[in-house]
Amino acid sequence: MGFATYARAALILATTCTTFSSPAEARRGGPESCPLVISEIMVNPSGTETSREFIELFNVGTGSVNLGDYVIGDTNETDAIIAVSSGLVLKPGRFALILDPGYFSANEPYPDIPAEALVVTIGDAAFGRGGLVNSRANTVVLRSSGGCEQRVSYLPEAVFPGLSLEKIDVRGPDTPDNWAVSLVPDGTPGRPNSRRRNACDVSLRNASANPDTLHPPEQLTVRFDVLNSGTDTTGPFPVILFADRDRDSVLSAAEDTLVRWNVRSLQPAETFAGVETIPVSRPFSGPLMLAAMLPGDENPRDNTQALRCVIGLPARSIVINEIMAYPSDGEGQWVEVLNAGADPLSLAGSLLKTATGSGSADYGPLLYPGDYLVIAALPEGVRTRYGIGTPLCGVTGGFPYLSRSASSSRRVSFLDATGTSIDEAHYPVPEQGRSLERADSASDGSDPASWAPSWAPGRATPGLRNSASYPLPRGFDCMADPIPATDTVGIRIITPEHGSSVSLTVFDMAGREIRTLLTRERLPAESHVRWDGTDGSGRQVPTGVYILHIEVVSPDEGKHFRRSQPLVIVRRR
Repeated sequence: MGFATYARAALILATTCTTFSSPAEARRGGPESCPLVISEIMVNPSGTETSREFIELFNVGTGSVNLGDYVIGDTNETDAIIAVSSGLVLKPGRFALILDPGYFSANEPYPDIPAEALVVTIGDAAFGRGGLVNSRANTVVLRSSGGCEQRVSYLPEAVFPGLSLEKIDVRGPDTPDNWAVSLVPDGTPGRPNSRRRNACDVSLRNASANPDTLHPPEQLTVRFDVLNSGTDTTGPFPVILFADRDRDSVLSAAEDTLVRWNVRSLQPAETFAGVETIPVSRPFSGPLMLAAMLPGDENPRDNTQALRCVIGLPARSIVINEIMAYPSDGEGQWVEVLNAGADPLSLAGSLLKTATGSGSADYGPLLYPGDYLVIAALPEGVRTRYGIGTPLCGVTGGFPYLSRSASSSRRVSFLDATGTSIDEAHYPVPEQGRSLERADSASDGSDPASWAPSWAPGRATPGLRNSASYPLPRGFDCMADPIPATDTVGIRIITPEHGSSVSLTVFDMAGREIRTLLTRERLPAESHVRWDGTDGSGRQVPTGVYILHIEVVSPDEGKHFRRSQPLVIVRRR
């Protein structure tokens, strides 16, 4: 139900409201000697209608009122007001809640009835003759034994299920703009109305940002109005534009204040118009919010407004850094991205896109400069395989398929929330179980020559520096540490190129093979292997001199490198 519907219903109600015997009474809101006013009516309640109707009264006078002197009902029948547990005396400035007699046995309570509200009932089974009707026009009547009378009429068009009819200013007149449909389900029985006019109350209106979509660096113009909708003059207060990092619509110390407007005192119904043009050099850390920070505001719900503004990412601030297009069983496809910029970035609304579709990266926190994010079809499959601690996220809407065929498009793009492509990768045909790494994040990812197979021991480096990005060492070497070794031996292997085929075998001094550690394993240019000092059967070898024999075949030129060197094992006794 939209606001326009509520407003229309309020007018239908108000045009048939109380009539008064004189203009003076109309200005005061009721007969001079009548301190009680009808402040809320529940005509069509949720739940059991025959037990949850209510009428609320408010004492606008300066003295206490005995409700035993009043009757309540409609033009067909009125009933005496009966005490429940706290008597019938209503203090000034307090609410009396007249509940249907069936309410107390129906076990459908209204929540949050204040303890200070005077709860009473009527001396008949229902209000008026058979309850407050909502299928035709009706008039609620409040009458005292001394002759005071108030009438509030309503039409069925003004009645909505579960929403009460509220008087906005209980001390004001029954004019068309002073009655409205409640803003909250079940109304506000026994407490101030949701549509009331407060003493201290400002509201933000007409907030806008122009343009509503931009890419830094650009300029952004923000406009708004702030209205004093209360009855009192305000003191000075600020309106603040901030980036809502935690998306809770509340300004906190950790969030960026972008602009501050200092609003002078506002008279009732006075409006302050704010406007500011600001340079945007980087994406903000959250959605933009405006907040009117008026101390003591009695209705803070309308003190904030989110700006409809989408700020894109700078070009190449996020780069596609590694691609697993042909994963091992159970691993699922994944793409690793890197924040290559200088600022923390929000990836909210970003997309991975291929020729077959797109999906939104389901990642909420900021991604900081130099950090990786692995966007995976099966996040837990990636974590199980690699044991990584780097951020992982899934994809809302399904992971877009990464082609591995030589005859189809092997492209994937990273798009920001505006739909702009921030980076694109055109990768070579992949090998199963081995990722494709970008050798240099500054290279053109749309050039297949920028990509190379991962020669890391795990055949991929999700969340880690790419093996292809390490500089090539000079020459060829194989070093063992410590020497002599008492238990486990660490072996450092340096090859002239990434992806060289490496075989490593341990022999004894008689030339017998003791243990094969590597067999034509493709490795990065620098890698480490551990030997636990056992033979092929898992038995510890005795103290002695052993031979490490390594063979390396260059991936491009097919050159062979061989080396043998001694290794001493000394067992503790």
